[in-house]
Amino acid sequence: MVQLDAIRRKAKDDLIIQTPEGTQDVFLWEHAQRIAVLSEMICNLLGPRGGRVDREVLVAAALYHSVGWAVQYRQGAVLRSDILSRPLSDLQREHSAVCAEESLRPYASNRRLQALCAIIRESGRRKTTHVAAKVLSDACNLDGVGPLSLWLFIRKHNEEGLGISSALKTWDRQREYNFWRARIEDSFNFEPVKEIAYLRLETLNRFMASLSEHVEAADVQSRLSVISSESVLSQSPSQ
Repeated sequence: MVQLDAIRRKAKDDLIIQTPEGTQDVFLWEHAQRIAVLSEMICNLLGPRGGRVDREVLVAAALYHSVGWAVQYRQGAVLRSDILSRPLSDLQREHSAVCAEESLRPYASNRRLQALCAIIRESGRRKTTHVAAKVLSDACNLDGVGPLSLWLFIRKHNEEGLGISSALKTWDRQREYNFWRARIEDSFNFEPVKEIAYLRLETLNRFMASLSEHVEAADVQSRLSVISSESVLSQSPSQ
């Protein structure tokens, strides 16, 4: 038995970060909620193979997979701007598994609690054969591709006092070195999820192109060029 409603409430408490200013940072909690939803959806994409996964255990693992960031923040080991800025380390996954085991003991049987922790730990192992762990891994990687990744991008640059121009330069370098395509090719276990990742990347490419255009006021310059051309034509002597 897994009490998912109670687990969600407990996960929210464990994942929301209290800032020094007395506000609540929900960034990590919102990420966990997305991963939980994505994990279930990926199972549906997999057909019979996904049907054999214990969905309740998987959702609970997804809600707790990244709590290691919160643990380390409270220990003073990372800054808020570091959170989700890079893939989870083995140490962070271990923190997540230990936190889940301690926090969720009242809400799940020991057998399913151990299964939940195994999913979290196995999700970082490239050669794992654990289907639920592969699903969790793909959900995390998909969340990090496309427009959603821009929020992390902006958050980190803002925390470091950097502006839009710096973010665009970073983006241009990533494109130059095919960072995102290499990441997609290297990150996903399931082909349908990889295909969705490429679609998300295309969406982000279009958005970043528009953002760059607006930062440079290229759209305004284009309109000025049209007006200038029309003015020249109107002043030309008739043939």
